[in-house]
Amino acid sequence: MIKKISVIIIILTTAVLYSSEFRRRKKNIFKAHWRSVTSVAFSPDSKYLASVSFDRRLKIWRVSSKRLVSRFFGHYNWIMQVKYSPNGKYLASGGMDKLVNLQSAKATRVLRGYDYGVNKIAFSKDSKYIYTFCYRSKTLLIHRTENGSLYKRIKFNTRHTLMCAGFSPDCKKVVLNEGTRISLWDLKTAKRIAVFKGGIHTAGVHSLEFSPDSKILVSGGGSTFDANDGTIKFWNVKTRKLVKSIKAHESDIFLSFTFDGKYLVSASKDRWIKIWRLKDFSLIKKISAKYESFWNVATSRDGKYVAAGTESGYIVILKTNNLGMY
Repeated sequence: MIKKISVIIIILTTAVLYSSEFRRRKKNIFKAHWRSVTSVAFSPDSKYLASVSFDRRLKIWRVSSKRLVSRFFGHYNWIMQVKYSPNGKYLASGGMDKLVNLQSAKATRVLRGYDYGVNKIAFSKDSKYIYTFCYRSKTLLIHRTENGSLYKRIKFNTRHTLMCAGFSPDCKKVVLNEGTRISLWDLKTAKRIAVFKGGIHTAGVHSLEFSPDSKILVSGGGSTFDANDGTIKFWNVKTRKLVKSIKAHESDIFLSFTFDGKYLVSASKDRWIKIWRLKDFSLIKKISAKYESFWNVATSRDGKYVAAGTESGYIVILKTNNLGMY
C-alpha cells in the first residue's frame, strides 16, 4: 500500500513539475488565432514566425517580442500549411480552398489547378521551385517561384489513401504513407523506389520528416477512434531499414529536426512537447501544455527556438537553451 502511494506521489509530483515549468514560460505562450493553429514556420533569419489557422488567416509574428507584425486574408477556407523559402524571399500558404498563395515583396501570386485542398508545401534549396501536395488527389504540382508558372504535375500511382508526405532536403525524393507502410518515390520519374521495412505504425502514419543530411527518416504514428500508435520510428534512408522505435506519445505526432540535425522535437495532441537527442535516441526534456493539444511543431534555423501551435489557437515559443539542447 505504501509503495502504491509513493508511486502515485511521484507521478503527481512529476506532472506538477512539468505543468509549473510550462507556467513559468507563460510569457512565451500567446493567443494567436481564434481557431486551431494548423501550421507554423520560422523565417530563415529566425526573426519571424508565420502561422495559419482554421480561421483562414495567415499571421506573422516577431519572435523576440511575440508581437503581430502583419496579417493576410487570402484564403476562403481552412489554411493547412505555411512555409518560407530558404532564401526568405517567398512565403507560401495552402489550404482547403484549392489555392496556394505565393507571396513576395513584389507581388502575391495565386497558384491554382488543384482538385482538392493543399496539404503539404516545400521549396527547392535554391528557392526557384515550390512543391505543393494534395493528398486526396495524390497529386504534386511544381511551380516556378519567379513567375508562378507550372513546371511539372505528378500523379502518384497508388491505391492507398495518402495522409502525409515528407520531402528530402534537395526535393528530389518524397516519402509517402501507404496505409501502415512508408514508401520512397523519385520525383524525376514519379516511380516508387522502395518500401521501408522492419516495422509498421499500427494506427497509420501521421508525420514524415527527413534529417537535414537525408540519412535518417523519422515517422510519427497516428491515432484512430479505437487505436493509437504513439511511436516515433527512425529509419536508415540508405538501407530502408528500421533503426529504432520509441513509444513517445498517446496521440497524433508532429515532428521537426533542428537545423544541425542533432535533435528531434516531437509534439502531440496528447499535450506534450518532447526533445530527443539523435546520437543515442534519448529523451532529454518534456514539457506539458496542461490543457493545450499541439497540432504542429517547428524549429528555427539558428537553433534558438522551438514553436508549436495548439488546437485552441495559441502559439508557444520556447528557447532551446532552456530545454537542455544548446
